[in-house]
Amino acid sequence: RKLSLWRQDLKRPWQIARRTAVEFIGTTFLVYFAATTCAEFPDNGSVLQKSLTMTCIYATLIQALSFTGGCHLNPMVTIAFAILGKISWVRIIAYTNAQYVAAVLGTYIYKITTPEDMQGFALCANRLNEDMGVTWWQGLIIEAFVTAVMTLVVFTVTDERGRLIPGGFVVIGLAYGAGHLMAIPFTSAGMNPARSLGPAILGKYWIHNWVFVLGPQIGIKFAALTYWLINKRAETPAPAAAAQPVKGDVQL
Repeated sequence: RKLSLWRQDLKRPWQIARRTAVEFIGTTFLVYFAATTCAEFPDNGSVLQKSLTMTCIYATLIQALSFTGGCHLNPMVTIAFAILGKISWVRIIAYTNAQYVAAVLGTYIYKITTPEDMQGFALCANRLNEDMGVTWWQGLIIEAFVTAVMTLVVFTVTDERGRLIPGGFVVIGLAYGAGHLMAIPFTSAGMNPARSLGPAILGKYWIHNWVFVLGPQIGIKFAALTYWLINKRAETPAPAAAAQPVKGDVQL
């Protein structure tokens, strides 16, 4: 099946180009909105406000852009779909490169549209809350956990072709927002290496950045394994009931 996906994608380069453009545009918006939650304006930047912002923008972008057949906006989601065999590695290369470049662009737009004194720490780069004693291994587990939950939700609201079921965008947005509500006090909620990389590059802040790359990678593998096991069990046919002997039958 994987070879079939490769061949199909190579025969439809314009479709891949269109979907890659969607990933680029969507990720640019996502990272820009994420960065604005760190702007140091009065009454801006509470945990609830950040989480609500990310819930709304993620759900909105998915609903608006998923008409092309997919709108991941996150390299980890893209790779997770490939692990399950729902997309080819051709798309991984195209989508993830677009997402990472878009993250830098989204951060740059935030940088030039926000007064320098109000931009916040390192252009909203992800960082561990070391002031409260959060260690790297705690941050790694948290990033893996919240990414796993979000990815598992994405799997369950998409069909075999990776298309969103009706209303799925709401569920994904809520999962993304819930992850932020939980993780922001600990790790500032990465859940997306592209979102972490853009501010890290332009904000020049690399301390513990690997946590926000490795954590989500662990999370998607756990989510993919969980989803595979659940579906494997669901697809296993129940053993046929033993035929009851009828009176007069000869049993061998």
